[in-house]
Amino acid sequence: MGQKKVIGAHELIFEDETGIIVFVQNGTLGGPEALDLVDSIAEHADRTSAKAVFLMTDYRKSDGMTTEAREAMSTRWGKARDVHTYSALFGASFALRTIVNLVTRAAKMLSGGKLTSTAVATETEARAWLAEQQALFRARSQHP
Repeated sequence: MGQKKVIGAHELIFEDETGIIVFVQNGTLGGPEALDLVDSIAEHADRTSAKAVFLMTDYRKSDGMTTEAREAMSTRWGKARDVHTYSALFGASFALRTIVNLVTRAAKMLSGGKLTSTAVATETEARAWLAEQQALFRARSQHP
C-alpha cells in the first residue's frame, strides 16, 4: 500500500505500487487542511526526487472546500517548483466535474503548463487517465 497520512477528517495515501497519491476528502476541506495537503505532497515529491506528481482525489464523500482552502491551495500550488502535477478527481456530480474541467484549463495556462487535470465519474476512469499520463510523461522524459 504505502504511507498514509490523516489530515483532519481526510486521508492522503501514497501508493508505492502505482506511483499515485490518493486524497480521500471526507466532508469540507478547510484552509489549514488544504495547506497541509499541498505541503505533504510537496514533501513527498522532494523526498522521492519526483519530477511529476500523480494525484487522484476521491470526492464521493466531499462537501466541498472553504474559500480559505481554495485561496490557500491556489497560492501554495502557484509557488510549486518544477514539478508537473497530473490530477484526476472522481465521484463529483456532472455539474461539478464540468466546472472543475473548465477551471483547471485556466489553471494550466496560469501554471505554465505544469498542471494537467481532469474530473471523471469513476475511480476506474481516474486510474486509467493517470496511468496514461504516467506513460506519456515517461515517454517525454526519455525523449526531451
